[in-house]
Amino acid sequence: MLIESLVYLQSLPRTPGGFRRHLGEAVGLWARGRRQAQAWAPHLNRCRAAIESSIDSIGRYRTVAVLGSGPCFDVPLEALAARFGRVLLIDLAHLSTLRPRLAALANVECLWRDLTPAGHTAPLRFLGDIPGLDWVISINLLSQLARAAPDGEEAAIIDAHLGWTRCRAKSPC
Repeated sequence: MLIESLVYLQSLPRTPGGFRRHLGEAVGLWARGRRQAQAWAPHLNRCRAAIESSIDSIGRYRTVAVLGSGPCFDVPLEALAARFGRVLLIDLAHLSTLRPRLAALANVECLWRDLTPAGHTAPLRFLGDIPGLDWVISINLLSQLARAAPDGEEAAIIDAHLGWTRCRAKSPC
């Protein structure tokens, strides 16, 4: 519990005011990932491998956006940073635990954004405004989208999310 409190306190100053309410849940996810590291390892390894094996098929390597990046347990951050000119980690919270990894990766940026806002018809529309966006990776968002969706609209919300992640900058989505 002490470590979780320290992570929370170290993350607080760099977190914009409107997103501070999400830090507790983010710290909880990070702590659960540490406790379950052995049990989660096969899944996380498969996630990282799937992303790494897809990198070569992208074609252009200007900017990649990782939606729902969280603690980056399942994100091959170093591989993305080595290949892309700019890596955007987009989530509600970015914990201080990422700082050591980010210190060596000058082309990685953390953006705070709610990707599952209730009642918002196009929460990913902002992707069209990111210059040079070549790839969008959505990590761990579908279940959150379904949970936040109004009753009966879960499938439509998920389909819309998947459609937006296929969009590239300047494309008519």
